[in-house]
Amino acid sequence: MKVVILRTDRIGDLVLAEPLIEALHSIYANICVDVVASEYAAPVLYENPLVSKILALKERNIRCVMSMVEEVSKGGYDISITVDTSPISYLIPFLAGVRIRVGQGRRLWGFTLNKPVFFSRRCSDLHEVILNQLLLKPFGYSPSLVRPRLFLSPIEVENARRMIEDFGFEMSKKVIVMHPGSLGSSAEPPFNLYYRLCEMLGSRFQVMVCGQKGVDNLEIFTGIEGVRVIDDMNIREYMGLISQSDLFVGGDTGPMHIASAMNIPVVAIFSPIPDCGPQRWGPLSDRYAVYMPSLSECNGECSRCKLFNCMEKLKIDDIITGVVRLLDNRGGK
Repeated sequence: MKVVILRTDRIGDLVLAEPLIEALHSIYANICVDVVASEYAAPVLYENPLVSKILALKERNIRCVMSMVEEVSKGGYDISITVDTSPISYLIPFLAGVRIRVGQGRRLWGFTLNKPVFFSRRCSDLHEVILNQLLLKPFGYSPSLVRPRLFLSPIEVENARRMIEDFGFEMSKKVIVMHPGSLGSSAEPPFNLYYRLCEMLGSRFQVMVCGQKGVDNLEIFTGIEGVRVIDDMNIREYMGLISQSDLFVGGDTGPMHIASAMNIPVVAIFSPIPDCGPQRWGPLSDRYAVYMPSLSECNGECSRCKLFNCMEKLKIDDIITGVVRLLDNRGGK
């Protein structure tokens, strides 16, 4: 049995689709699971022993899509499971002639499926991990809220420890990884909130502020006591760094979901936008704290909101309390 899973969007989305891989292996004893993912996100699944092959979609243009259609066609897949809702992910298995094509039926491109599953993600009360597993209904699988699993090689772990030490930090002391940016995946807290967090935490802990060079304006964090800025890591290096930290602080981003999958304690900062809330996208670590601005209601139309930027209503003292509480309960490495 050969199955191809398609999730061609962002890092966090791909992380939360990982339980599908494990579920398929529990359904079929002899199964080969391949994954079509964006070239940007694909590395998060490296080293996963349950993934036979990762097919990286380089760009979302006609040439790259048709090249992927050809690759999937040659793969001889019995089943495709389209997890995201982009037309590309629906069209690839359809044009490739995959025999059984599963995906969410309530979409314009649902005609490309012959095993549609009807449910709505919009304003759902279910976590994204559960929503993804609903796609296994044709195989009689009952969803469960399980934490995704990510894998690192021993050398990646060792390199991460060396990186921390090269920045002058000590592995025996508490390390916080902070990720201020989101690349527009959610409404963001103002950068001055993260700056103030660094000022208050840097004197007590070792803080590593991470992001993308030229995108996340990380230069404002340089020079703060106890804070180091890293903006030149690839995703595997970032995963290694997170795995060796004691706490992750950030919004609803791919790195937050990576930390959650690695069971690192998480302080997650969410916007009140209904489809972007913690009930659907929240961390799955054993220990976490979630913070949102307190609002009576939110319709998700930020540009028309009378508050202009509700994320400025976040209370930094509450977040600091959550950080300290989680770190105080964190054992040694």
